[in-house]
Amino acid sequence: MTFEANSLILTMVPLLGGLLGFAVWSQPNKLKMLLTLVTVLSLVSAFVLSDQITTSVGGSLLLYLLPLAACVSLLVQLNSHDDQLSSVMTVVFLGLGLGALTSEGVTSQVFLAVLLGLVAFLLFKYRNPLWSSSWLGIGVFGLAAACAGFSTGADASTALIASLLVSAVLLPLLPLQAGYVMSVTRLPSSLSAFMIFLLPVLGLNNLAGLIAEVPTDTAYSISILALVSIVFATLKAMVQSRVPLVLAYGSSAFFAILWWFLASSQTVTPQNVIYLVAVALMATGLMLAWQVICSKYGDDVDMRAVHGLVWSMPQFAVLLTLLALAAMGMPPFGVFAGFVGMLLTTTYATYIPLIFILAAWLAASWYIMSMVQKMLFGQKQLEIRQIKLHQSEFASLLIIVLISVALGVLPSDIAGV
Repeated sequence: MTFEANSLILTMVPLLGGLLGFAVWSQPNKLKMLLTLVTVLSLVSAFVLSDQITTSVGGSLLLYLLPLAACVSLLVQLNSHDDQLSSVMTVVFLGLGLGALTSEGVTSQVFLAVLLGLVAFLLFKYRNPLWSSSWLGIGVFGLAAACAGFSTGADASTALIASLLVSAVLLPLLPLQAGYVMSVTRLPSSLSAFMIFLLPVLGLNNLAGLIAEVPTDTAYSISILALVSIVFATLKAMVQSRVPLVLAYGSSAFFAILWWFLASSQTVTPQNVIYLVAVALMATGLMLAWQVICSKYGDDVDMRAVHGLVWSMPQFAVLLTLLALAAMGMPPFGVFAGFVGMLLTTTYATYIPLIFILAAWLAASWYIMSMVQKMLFGQKQLEIRQIKLHQSEFASLLIIVLISVALGVLPSDIAGV
């Protein structure tokens, strides 16, 4: 079969699965089982077709991890009335993401435009009238959708600028990171967790074909913007009291670090891919862990009200600790391997930017550990003492931890560029 046919098959499996989900819409348990099975079938399809499909970056790694990220996002048990729509849209976005990842040229940009437009629509649906920044997020994704569509018919220089704007929305960079933050904090249940992984992956894939063509002056400006983004996102993460906002701004700071390395070298290396995948997976894992807590406490719980999980949910506490250590960049996890790999493979004109990068890293170690330590220890919470972690939730978090370890110990060749 041709490359286009294989890409179409990989794309249509989750899209058709999402449509099939409407047949069992009134049966939430069956719907969740069906959609989880669809993600597994997508993973199997990726394995079977990986030798016949190429991506702009990451080799087959991203083809495998995208369905896995969707699968683990669906495994968390939630009681939200929006859980059904969220689950179906998770699978639909998986299909659109695979389409953008495996197609080329105009087709890839069309998939991106549709995906970004759908995100803008969902943000409008779930907007908070009292939160003015909701409109900023909607506008950012609307702009990105328009840029993705416009780039298909524009001249080379204009298309380059439009595609860079799309990449700055997907892989968050000031002043366009509001869209990413809103998608993480406003979209419900499994959809928000999956977006943390999907959007940056598509951003790097879109950027891989552009970064070498960016003029030197523009690349230097991007590196300055990246440093400003690192400082801004780090400071915002340090003052938040809601876990989704901490994760949104914290991961934005880590992605801005990647932007600086990409702008400085104007090339995408396997270490860049390992770093991005590991950061996105850890943020997804921590979001899923928070959703597990919300399923016990309620959706509007403040993280300062959660204490004593190490006694009431010991299995969960172990996994949460491992996720936190991985997110902080400790060995032998993937974030550490990717970050050190980037440090060792980049040539520096000056070491001053590294001061900002290392300061952001140390700050992340502080606010992540502080957040997790408060939830794990402290006064025991009697009301959840008898509640056990569901097997599917345990499997979801364990899979993410194991993937992070694999990213940290396996050769970087697994992320062939």
